[in-house]
Amino acid sequence: MRRFLLFVFYNFKMIFLLIAGIMLTGMMCSRLFVSLTEHTPAPVHLDNWAAEYHGQRWIRLTGIAKLESSGESDEGVFIPMVPSNYRRGDIIHAVIIAKPGLVPRSGPITVDGYDVDRNLSVWLPQLKFDRNPVCLLIGERPEDIRFAIAFFLLGLLFVGGAAYRLRRSWRKFFPADKAADPANIGIDILL
Repeated sequence: MRRFLLFVFYNFKMIFLLIAGIMLTGMMCSRLFVSLTEHTPAPVHLDNWAAEYHGQRWIRLTGIAKLESSGESDEGVFIPMVPSNYRRGDIIHAVIIAKPGLVPRSGPITVDGYDVDRNLSVWLPQLKFDRNPVCLLIGERPEDIRFAIAFFLLGLLFVGGAAYRLRRSWRKFFPADKAADPANIGIDILL
């Protein structure tokens, strides 16, 4: 056990780089998928939410902006979008984030934007939201395919380099001849 802890201590940077590379690769994998599959914003009308929204990230959203229920943060103004048959207390499926100074008028609007993950209960605690509400950043679009590919490859480079260095270090801390000896199996766990 002591040897394993020493391995972790001496290779903390490589372990951190491996975890960061896995996270970067995973993030860029989803963004690369969006860049490859969504070439134009998907039109979604809140009156037909269930039929038109299927998890798209780049959306042209049509609905009614409820400025009286909005919340504000450093990022912008969070404005709930509702269908025409909305009644107070209904579940809200979408929120738009407008930059300060670019807040749309209250009423029926159509906006283009990119779906981002935000904790809406912090900014709009008085409203009830869908389990996975769309939080649309107005005017944003998916990254350029070159950007997504470059960072995806960078993540793979981090993972490959860190895995190679950890494998070499593992062999120094735990030589193959000792590990292969049946008499030594489990000794490191007991120490």
